[in-house]
This record gives sequence, structure tokens and C-alpha cells, in this order.
Amino acid sequence: MKRKHLIISAFTLVALLGAGTGTALAYGGPGMGFGAGMMGGNFDPTTAADKFTQQISHQANLLGMTADEIKSYWAQGKNIQDIIKEKGINETDLQAKMQATRLTEQKTYLQALVDKGAITQAQANARLKFEQDHIAKNGGKMFGLGGGKHGRGMGAKK
Repeated sequence: MKRKHLIISAFTLVALLGAGTGTALAYGGPGMGFGAGMMGGNFDPTTAADKFTQQISHQANLLGMTADEIKSYWAQGKNIQDIIKEKGINETDLQAKMQATRLTEQKTYLQALVDKGAITQAQANARLKFEQDHIAKNGGKMFGLGGGKHGRGMGAKK
């Protein structure tokens, strides 16, 4: 059960990474954790293809694979959990890599807000500290009980 929760949390974090940089995942098809109309938007085919390509690239980077390998698994109907299991990817290492990637992306995002005058450097520093403290306090989870901002996470048992 704990392993399943870790895998689900890891997958949820992958989806959140794209959202953290302001990217709304629009379309990717079944099995990859995002679908048409996610986050309230329906995108034209070009935008959907761009979002799909971004997500595949991001997943490939996190898993140490090529985008073509990820697309091959996707075409076979396999999801992230299947890939992790089949490739023997260490879940603890993956979770640590995802956390580091998320914090790096968050720093970039916050700096962009500072550069545009939307927030002050002090506000950016405070927000980054909050996120780092939150991760440490919650055993590596980014947000919420199941790794997602709004609840227990996808597939979590009550």
C-alpha cells in the first residue's frame, strides 16, 4: 500500500511540475495522466500537440529515458507506474529527483514574477521557504495528503 501511494504521489508530482511553471496540461490521451480539457481548457490540435510533447519530454528527463521511449510505452497503453516497474526505477531516487526539479522550476518561476514586478524578492524568498518547509514537514510530498494540492491524490484510498 505504501509503495502504491508513493508511485501515485510521484506521478501526481510529475503532473504538478508542469502546472508549477504555468503550463496547463491539455491533452495527451489515456494512460499518461492528463486528458482533453484538463484544467478547464480545450486546446486546438497544435497547442495540444505542444503540451503533449512538453509533458513527454519532462517525463523522459525525470525517468532518464528518451522521449521516443516514453511515447513507445504510451502507444502500448502503459502508464508511468508501468514504466517505473518495468524499468526497475528506484522510487526513492525518483521522488528526490522530482522534488529537486520542482524546487528548481519554482525558483525560476518566482524569479520571473520578481523580474516582472508582480512580487518582491522578499515575497519570492518567503514563498520558496514555505514550499521547502512544507515538503520537509510532509515527508517529501509537495502538497496535500496524496501529493496533489486538492486532496488525497489520484486513486488514493480513504
